[in-house]
Amino acid sequence: AYKKSIEPLDSAASAARIVLLAVTIVGGIALLALIVWAAVGGRRDEIGMAMITGVTKGRLGWQFMLETFMMTVPGWIIGLVAGALLAKPIGTAWAGGQTVAITSASVWNVIWCGLGACLALGIVAFVRVACFNLNQLFEERSEVTA
Repeated sequence: AYKKSIEPLDSAASAARIVLLAVTIVGGIALLALIVWAAVGGRRDEIGMAMITGVTKGRLGWQFMLETFMMTVPGWIIGLVAGALLAKPIGTAWAGGQTVAITSASVWNVIWCGLGACLALGIVAFVRVACFNLNQLFEERSEVTA
């Protein structure tokens, strides 16, 4: 009877793994694209002007990395808190009233994966600035001016 009562939880867990993987991949690609786009197109002039005025690539890299952390870490913390508060009630509801234990291994897995994703995006922002070529500023642009 117990195994039958937790079958919905097993099926929900397997579906959640697939959804988690898909959301992680899509979200990671979207964040990566936004960071690279901001550094390449949207902030090219800002990077160039800062470098021309004497700001080093390392300092700009740290600035971009910090900006990336400021965008990603709060979302990670909100997700972590929401998951911590909702995991047990949702798991218990899916298990038909059976108590569901949340293990410390699963909690640490979420913590380290989230921190790793934030750090990876920050490193991408840092590397993009480090690879910035100052000659890009002086190339002719294909923008149409009226």
